[in-house]
Amino acid sequence: MPSLVMSACRPLCPWHGAQRWQGMHSPSLIIALLCVLVPSTAFLAASLGRHKLAAEAPASSSPLPRPPRDVVRRVATVAPLVVEEVAVEDDPYMEQVRQGFDRERLQRFFREPSKALDVASRWTEIASVGYPALRAWEDESIPPEERGVPMRAALASLGPVFVKVGQTLAERPDLVGMDGATELRKLQTQNQPFADEVAYRNILEDLGHRGPLAPGGFVLPGGDPAARPLFRSFGPRVATASLGQVYQAETWEGQKVAVKVQRANVARQVVLDWQCLKSLLDVGNFLWKRTDDISLIADTAITGIMEELDYHREAANAILFLERHKEQPWITAPRFLPEYTGPVGTARVLTMEWIEGRRVGQIQDKAEQLRLVNMAVEAFVSPTLR
Repeated sequence: MPSLVMSACRPLCPWHGAQRWQGMHSPSLIIALLCVLVPSTAFLAASLGRHKLAAEAPASSSPLPRPPRDVVRRVATVAPLVVEEVAVEDDPYMEQVRQGFDRERLQRFFREPSKALDVASRWTEIASVGYPALRAWEDESIPPEERGVPMRAALASLGPVFVKVGQTLAERPDLVGMDGATELRKLQTQNQPFADEVAYRNILEDLGHRGPLAPGGFVLPGGDPAARPLFRSFGPRVATASLGQVYQAETWEGQKVAVKVQRANVARQVVLDWQCLKSLLDVGNFLWKRTDDISLIADTAITGIMEELDYHREAANAILFLERHKEQPWITAPRFLPEYTGPVGTARVLTMEWIEGRRVGQIQDKAEQLRLVNMAVEAFVSPTLR
């Protein structure tokens, strides 16, 4: 994250009390003030936008045309308990993710009056979770090694955008202190999982499968337990990240695969958090008399997360990576299985071949470490020389 992020965060760091904004007794007061002002501003803007739309509307009494409904493969329980393809309305937040980041389009999106309540609700959630954690962060009666625990838990519960912020701050002990950095660093390897049943449901819904997930495994309500299972075997959860979690499975052809499943409502969370973060930084621009626009930090942060949510883009990037490194046979990347991946634009499931490997930190042999460094340098430089 650019150094601009850190300079913006510095006034809120309890380890730099002398640098706090003059006139406020604590950063908690600033956050409390912003949590009141920003939702109120959003509501007022939406109200003004509603009146403006009414004033600009034509005199015709006919309603505005609705956008076309897309038929998406979704398994749904309908009377009499059968599973079929149904037409569903596009999730407007997922649609924003699908189109990629565009500031002007998102600003128009949030000018719609119906979005003001969503933004206010998200601000309420952020304030109710974040404010107690911030108070504990500043409480000098709590041992330094324990102050970061509530903050880490709060960031993890608020979703991927806040997890990414915590992961970035974990690399800046000069801002959050060594104890704070150590605690926040756990966000890089330890994320709270969501229920396996939710993941199983998303897999079967996304792939339009009405039978079991695996022999004797999970079946959707209204599904057919006697139908052929989707996988030969479906193992336990092997990893959990801020955007989803991964399971190991085996296809009927005997191929081991990694099945990645998105968290529920993650697209909605990410898009709303862009608006909240941008509004917060806009207020920061005003309070701190910034000559640069620190609200652009929100754009940079959300752009990358939106790209991570597009599973077909991720699969295409893996193919492109292999193509650009085809002259280094020791470089590989997992190939995706389209028949086990969700629909383009709305995929919540991505299935890729399983590759065994080790973390860099697990390599102890010095000669192997040096060989790995040489391979990494060659892999980085070779595409630029073509």
